[in-house]
Parts: sequence; structure tokens; C-alpha cells
Amino acid sequence: METKNATTQQPPQAPEPPKIVTPQQLAQAPPHSIPETVYVSFSAEINPNTTETLIATISNMANKGVKTVHLLISTPGGSVMNGMNLYNILRGLPIHLITHNVGNIDSIGNAVFLAGAERYACPHSTFMFHGVGFDITAGMRLEEKFLKEKLDNHPR
Repeated sequence: METKNATTQQPPQAPEPPKIVTPQQLAQAPPHSIPETVYVSFSAEINPNTTETLIATISNMANKGVKTVHLLISTPGGSVMNGMNLYNILRGLPIHLITHNVGNIDSIGNAVFLAGAERYACPHSTFMFHGVGFDITAGMRLEEKFLKEKLDNHPR
């Protein structure tokens, strides 16, 4: 009677979960320990402080050799100037940027979302667009649609 060597198989191991690293830890990490793909969450209004923080975080990742950044965004919008600055810098960095709408993207946040080479939205996420307006004094706002109606109805 012939006997066969039975080999015991180990059950497959689950993949290791992504490592969560703070921007400060990333700045101090040696180059060989930097992952090629990182996830960055941005859930804030777009203003000078949040803009500079996000630019510093992602620029530092690019400088450390990160290849792909998944930017998870939920924002009520904010400053047009800062949003356009974010768009231009994110498009110019030497990374593959993938943007995800993970909640709501409103107003100038849409421009930031469009900076991604690939763009995704969760099934129940929202995008809010509105007309162009200009605040001239407290309580007074000039909106493109209203001004067009005024000009169209103005006697000539």
C-alpha cells in the first residue's frame, strides 16, 4: 500500500489593511517606508488655511515619492480664489490624483473635484452648482441671473 505525504495548507491570510499615517509622520518617514498609494481626507470649507494645509500635505507626499493620491472630498465650497489655486496646484503635481466625492461637493468644491485624473462619487453623494454672484455690501448680492433679467427688462 502506498502512502502519500499529506501537506497541510494554511488558510489564506487577509490582506494587510492600509496603514494610517499622519502628515507629520509622513514628513519624518524615511523614503523606503513611504507607500506608493495614499488616501487623504478633506472635509472642510475651502479657505486660505485649509487650502494651504492640503497643498502642503499633498506636496510633501509628492516630494517623498508617493505615486497615487486618493483625495476623499466633502466640502461646502468657499473661496473661489483658494479653490482655483487648489485646482491648479493639484493638476500640476507629479502624482496620479484620484478624487472621490464622499458626501457633498458644493460650489467651488466642484473645481477641486475636477482636478482628479479619475473621479468617483458615492451613490448618495451630491454636487451643488449655483450661478455666479458678487457680494458688494452686507445683505446685498449681485447674481448673474438677476442682473441679466434687469438688463433684459431695462428700457432702451
